[in-house]
Amino acid sequence: MRVGIVTTWYPRGAAYVSQQYARALEPAHELFIFARGGERPAASDTEWHGPNVHWGREPVIDAGPTSLDLGDFADWLDRERIACVIFNEQWWLEPLLVCARMGVRTVAYLVEYRTEQLPLYDAFDLLIAHTRQQHATFAGRHPGTHYVPWGTDLAYFRPETLEPAEAGAVTFVHSAGLNADRKGTDLVVTAFARLHDEGVHHARLRLNSQGAIRAKLDEKRLARLEKAGVLAYCGPDAPDPSARAPMTERRDLYLHGDVYVYPSRFDGLGLSVPEASACGLWCLTTDAPPMNEFMADGNGRTIAIARSYASGRAHHPFVEPSIDALVDRMRECARDFGASWKRSARDFADANFDWMRNARDFPSIVASGASQDAHVKAAALEAVRLYEAARRTTLRAQVAYRWPWVVRAARGLARGLARGLARAFRASPARGDDRFGG
Repeated sequence: MRVGIVTTWYPRGAAYVSQQYARALEPAHELFIFARGGERPAASDTEWHGPNVHWGREPVIDAGPTSLDLGDFADWLDRERIACVIFNEQWWLEPLLVCARMGVRTVAYLVEYRTEQLPLYDAFDLLIAHTRQQHATFAGRHPGTHYVPWGTDLAYFRPETLEPAEAGAVTFVHSAGLNADRKGTDLVVTAFARLHDEGVHHARLRLNSQGAIRAKLDEKRLARLEKAGVLAYCGPDAPDPSARAPMTERRDLYLHGDVYVYPSRFDGLGLSVPEASACGLWCLTTDAPPMNEFMADGNGRTIAIARSYASGRAHHPFVEPSIDALVDRMRECARDFGASWKRSARDFADANFDWMRNARDFPSIVASGASQDAHVKAAALEAVRLYEAARRTTLRAQVAYRWPWVVRAARGLARGLARGLARAFRASPARGDDRFGG
């Protein structure tokens, strides 16, 4: 079957999910990627380029980070003769209407959604849940909900050694990714600083970020820990220019550490705990779903939460991990860590996080017939139409939807004018006038 995946397609968590989908599906199906507009990988980053990748045209409808050009999308469906589309984090649901008109079946990867959107998911033919939390949310309301336990590539994510990263020390690792607040980066730095101030000077922290985060944290605290030689920061705003370039290999994040610290406040899935376990890192993460679903005595410990709260942007609550509990867990690791912990973490990953084993039924699930009742789906599609129409509250949004060529023409005119002004500026004589002391 010819299967399309609509997705972000550059180095970040959502795209890695789509990569794993492709690995599981390619033996049985022909795979095509519709890469939504936005950031693109460098041309030299060959793993993201290929003949089956279509780089979506810049959308004229501004419906958030999952916007796409509907005409371009319809052309892609028709040209590639797509029979089924898997949507990865498709918060804007208008493309479902295009698929319905063209007779293309639809599959949703369940990750993040607001409470009022739950009935709209009845418009999909199949729903894929990778955590028990997501499965429990939809299994009772949508007959096409399937649970495919998450995992990772155990051949790629593997330890180079089971010895401590640094002799006589214990090295904590944390990844802020592109959202340091959600991933609890501030909590990690605060807890590590408390350990250091207690006199636990054999502890180290490797802090990694895809975005500039130092200004969001306590920069004086960071600088103090860096000066003491116990904190190494890698990110685009790192003081050391050599630490500003992104890692060339994803696994490099974990290979120089012993304990992965992930006090996440919210996750739709959470890729890094299985990856860290596979690399032999003992894991500390929040005692709330879905994070605690990846945990057992064999691969780490959970961190008690201080409170949970509704965010307004997601159906499931956000949580606040207890900073005292985090300090206690990190103190235990600094005191008791041994090489056997790394072996235990990897053994746990071997038993639980093999993606190709966990996803062995995934190709047949995608190939199965539509599981949603036709009348329920039709009603849900109408609800999607009304829901999205109600969100078009501005004149620009109405124009972009009804007459997209107007927005494209205006955008092209503005860009042409900007280029003309730039050329004129470069061609103009050097500024300054000798008559006025220029």
